[in-house]
Amino acid sequence: MSTKKKITITILSVFIVITATLAVYYIVNYNSTQSIKEDVGAVKKTLKPGESLSVIGEIKTTDTDEEIDLAMALALKDDVYVMKSSVVRVMHDMTHQKVVASDKWNSIQMTPKRIEQIIKVIETKGTDWDLYDNMLKIAKKWQAGDFSEIDKDHNYFWKLENGNIGKAKGIMTPEEEAAFIEKYWGDKTK
Repeated sequence: MSTKKKITITILSVFIVITATLAVYYIVNYNSTQSIKEDVGAVKKTLKPGESLSVIGEIKTTDTDEEIDLAMALALKDDVYVMKSSVVRVMHDMTHQKVVASDKWNSIQMTPKRIEQIIKVIETKGTDWDLYDNMLKIAKKWQAGDFSEIDKDHNYFWKLENGNIGKAKGIMTPEEEAAFIEKYWGDKTK
C-alpha cells in the first residue's frame, strides 16, 4: 500500500473517531439536559405563582424550605452533576446562622434536615472530590450537634471561596442565633 493511501486512511480513521465521539457526547449531554429540564418543569408545577426553583449552587436566603428541599432532591438524581464548589458554598452559607462576622452575603438555615440533605449530597456526589473527607467530617460533626468549631468551619469554607470580607470572629450566643433566625426565616425551629 502506498504512503499516500496510508495517510488518507489514517486521516479518515481519525475523522471518523472524532465525529463518533462528538456525536455520542452531544447525544448523552442532550439526553441528560432534557431529563433535568423535564424534572425541573415537573417540580416547578408544584410551586406557587411567583416562586422559582433554585439549583443547589443558587440557593438564596429568600428561598423557601420547599425550594431548597427540591433543589437538594434534584442534586441527588443520578444524572445530575453537582460541583464541589456549590456544596462548599451551601455549607459556608449554613454557618452564617451561627457565627459572628462583619458581612454575611447569603444564609441558608441550618436545620437537622438540611444537614442530613447535605450529607447525602456529599456521600452521593462527592466521593471523588479532594475535599470529600473534610466536608463529610464537618457535616457529620454538625449532625451530632457539635458546633463548637463552627467559626473555624466557616473560615475553612470562606477561604475555599477566596473570602476577603466577612471572616468569622466568633460564635453567636444562643440568643443572637435566635434573633438571626427570626430576622431571616421567622420563628422556624425544625
